[in-house]
Amino acid sequence: MPRPLLATALFLALSFIAVACADNDEQGVLNLAETTREEAANEPSDEAPEDLTPSPTPVSGCEPGAWSSVEELGRLFIATPGGTSLAQSEIDTLEAYRIGGVLVRSYNVANREQLRALLAEIHANGETLTLVDHEGGSVQLPGVEPRISSASTLGVGSVEETRAAAALVGADLKALGFDIDLAPVADVKAPGYNTVSSRSFGTDPAFVGLHVLAFAQGLRDAGLVPTVKHFPGYGKAVGDAHLQLTTVGTPAEELRAVDLPPFQAAVDAGLPMIMTSHLHYAWLDAEVRPATISPDIISGLLRGEMGFNGVVVTDSLGMGAITLTVGTGEGVVLALAAGADMMLLTANITEVPAFVQRVQEAVDTGRLPRERVEEALGRISALQRLARGGDATCLLPE
Repeated sequence: MPRPLLATALFLALSFIAVACADNDEQGVLNLAETTREEAANEPSDEAPEDLTPSPTPVSGCEPGAWSSVEELGRLFIATPGGTSLAQSEIDTLEAYRIGGVLVRSYNVANREQLRALLAEIHANGETLTLVDHEGGSVQLPGVEPRISSASTLGVGSVEETRAAAALVGADLKALGFDIDLAPVADVKAPGYNTVSSRSFGTDPAFVGLHVLAFAQGLRDAGLVPTVKHFPGYGKAVGDAHLQLTTVGTPAEELRAVDLPPFQAAVDAGLPMIMTSHLHYAWLDAEVRPATISPDIISGLLRGEMGFNGVVVTDSLGMGAITLTVGTGEGVVLALAAGADMMLLTANITEVPAFVQRVQEAVDTGRLPRERVEEALGRISALQRLARGGDATCLLPE
């Protein structure tokens, strides 16, 4: 990583080390960032292979999260409500299965007062985190104020403006009751390719990295947990993972030079969450499979080589790249085995028990190492502490 970008990343890392400490000197971060800038996818089959390749030795420093009942495995999942308030069946499932997170989508929102009440209902469970997919531009939740420009528009402006915009909208998200924002996008736009479109900050990796860190810091200023996505980058993807599995043929050297630097900056800065993509990267994994279920990409590259200790969350396991290949149920098991910690479902809260059972069966039959599940649960516990202003230093790179 270029030295100016590394310096910025390390400076920003200080604000993630002690979450409960006093506010940081925002202007100092922004001035440093600006100076650097000027210098620089219905399951067709649930059949599974007989066993799974064990994940490499974990690098996490978080205390393993043991579980004494199958219901406690619900912490591994993020699901969605069915309407604008929780049905009793959803409340019962949240309480019984200690579900890790609930993602609120546009159809769950009628107005601000209702949204605030829904998030309070979810939080009444005590542990469950509330999530939103709020990037700006075409990807933002109704009712949130103010509306925020797309990444491509923010990328034309200064790093200070990006951070300020994220902090402003983050303050409203936090006031409504959200804990985690599934943003910012760290994908580097490739000239001639339009997969990420306006969702990318630009075409220059160092420049994108600076805006990613600024947006993430703005969310943290507001008390939200940011999530950097979609690792290892959409860059030259030509297909839609919502519909199918497609292969990215970008050579490894180009991926490392162009697509990975913004993610490495996020790792070095101690950002706590990274979301995986559902693309197959031919030069990173010889087996044709989505990055979300690839041990080579998650455990090997992201954790082993790049040093990420934080929470790996999958993109939706209801997307076509998963449902049309291994299926959502098997995708849950394979993603865990590959090194992911939280499984994002487009399924309703009440469907989580069925996926929990798939995980328990995989552990019982020896397909999924119990230690891998305990590692994931330990990171999720740290994430829950972080969202509530507690200590989560075990998620920082070693």
